[in-house]
Amino acid sequence: MSTIGSVLQRPTVTSSLKSRLFLVLLLSSLLPLLLIGSVTYYSMFLNLQNKIQKSIEATLAQVCQGIEYTLNNLDYTSRQLAFADGQVGSDLQLLFSSRSTSEKFNLTRELENNLLLLNFTNPNIGMTFYYLADTGKPMFENLEVNPDIRLENLPALSRSRGITFHGPHKSVYRYGQNTVFSIMRKVENLDHMYVYIETNYQLFEQLLNKQQYQMDVAYLLVDQDGKIVYSDRDQEALVGSAYLPESDAAGKGLAALKGYYRFEQDSGEGWKLVVAVRKSDFSHEIKQWFRQALLIVALCLSASLLLAWLIWKMVYRPIQVLGREIRAFDASAPDERITKMNVREFDHLLYHFRMMRIRIRELLLEVEQKEKRKREIEVEKLYVQINPHFLHNTLNTIQWLAKANGQTEIDRFVAVFSRVLHYNLGKEGGIVRMENELEALQHYIDLQRTRYNYQFEVRVDVDPATYKVPIPRFILQPLVENALYHGLGDEGGMIAVTVRMEEDDHASIAVTDDGVGMSPADLERLMGEGTERKVGIGIGLQFVNKTMQFYYGEAYRLHIASEPGKGTSMRLRFPVRATNGLE
Repeated sequence: MSTIGSVLQRPTVTSSLKSRLFLVLLLSSLLPLLLIGSVTYYSMFLNLQNKIQKSIEATLAQVCQGIEYTLNNLDYTSRQLAFADGQVGSDLQLLFSSRSTSEKFNLTRELENNLLLLNFTNPNIGMTFYYLADTGKPMFENLEVNPDIRLENLPALSRSRGITFHGPHKSVYRYGQNTVFSIMRKVENLDHMYVYIETNYQLFEQLLNKQQYQMDVAYLLVDQDGKIVYSDRDQEALVGSAYLPESDAAGKGLAALKGYYRFEQDSGEGWKLVVAVRKSDFSHEIKQWFRQALLIVALCLSASLLLAWLIWKMVYRPIQVLGREIRAFDASAPDERITKMNVREFDHLLYHFRMMRIRIRELLLEVEQKEKRKREIEVEKLYVQINPHFLHNTLNTIQWLAKANGQTEIDRFVAVFSRVLHYNLGKEGGIVRMENELEALQHYIDLQRTRYNYQFEVRVDVDPATYKVPIPRFILQPLVENALYHGLGDEGGMIAVTVRMEEDDHASIAVTDDGVGMSPADLERLMGEGTERKVGIGIGLQFVNKTMQFYYGEAYRLHIASEPGKGTSMRLRFPVRATNGLE
């Protein structure tokens, strides 16, 4: 028994096959993706970052070389204008040393022509003129100079050997708004005289072209003293503020460089070109690649989930169908069409399970038929033993003799007893109306009251709505009989029979008495299988209980409540629309 109990114990709570299968498939799909994806992402991130960084550095070096080339070109051109060994420089020296008016006129014309020729042959040169520092007056200018500009106030990029490179700054051309580089060189042998040369208006835009970076960048030019002399983001990096390197802790607080990566290129003259790239733009290509990688991962994961679904369909779904078949097992239910799961092993298992189900149903039907036949034989045996025809004929003879001898009381008593036997032993069917059952009960009560000289009272309270309700024959009499023989004492008492219609399409019968009551042991003996009755006709409460269960089901049974000294109450409840052949 202990072995069977241990086998039939409810299994402990563990993870299901579905969850395990899902977890294994998910891990088998995600782990390779995570490992390969992590290595690939790390490698691609470093490669792309290195590629973008080197591209920016190479472009920055080209721009810096272009600026140096431009400044060297300005330096070379200024030499021709400032030194006495140059054509223009020598004419300038003769002009200021000559005392002849005609010679000065000729030298002036020649200087202007040479300056025009110089500008024509060098397209990168813009505005050119000589400048008298003591008076602030320009000489030999090729374009009109803005009178409000002082050359000494222009931002100096670097200074060395009497040469000052300016820029970037606004052109000194009166009507110009372009940004240029410029050089200011002292003229040899002439005090307070300088030559000033600008780049043309297109050269600056070509040099600091941002499209070559293919991202949003900001240019900074830092002079040899570490001051920012140019910024195309003036609202973020103010010209004139100190430039702090990125390695410096204080540099992190520089407003111009928040959210930027910085790349620097030092020149040979001491100035520095800085390009600042927004971090979002710098990582744009990496993010774009990352999104593509995520798309690939999502596609791989979708494919894995699809494969998981296919495996679930092949493995878990047949198990689920088989489990549903087992949980819904009902041997009495008709066979359903066998579902094909297209998996040979599962179809084979399901087929044998259905065959076992059919065999169990056949065995149960066979046992049910045998039990039903056994009950029928017992009833037939009872009928044969009682022999109702013999009893009726005998009672009719007794009634005829009593009437012939003038015994009216005996005549009436035998007539009532004959009707009771006729109803109880009748074979016209097992189902009657409630009014027929009540009429037979009244005959039984009259018979017993005559027998016991009216020492007890029976009150019958019936709801008229229950008169037509069908009920199994011979239900009320055993209940009243039990109350009479087991409930009431020798001094008699009162028995109440109540029949009511309930709201949920059910009817109820209650039989109560105010007699001596019964103990639990007496109740168990009274309802036991082996109980022998020595009173009444020997059928008893067990017959009532089995009859109700046969017609209405196991849930409908006789309920008895009793307590010694306080009487007994018996109650039946049954549906109005009967089942199992009850009409």
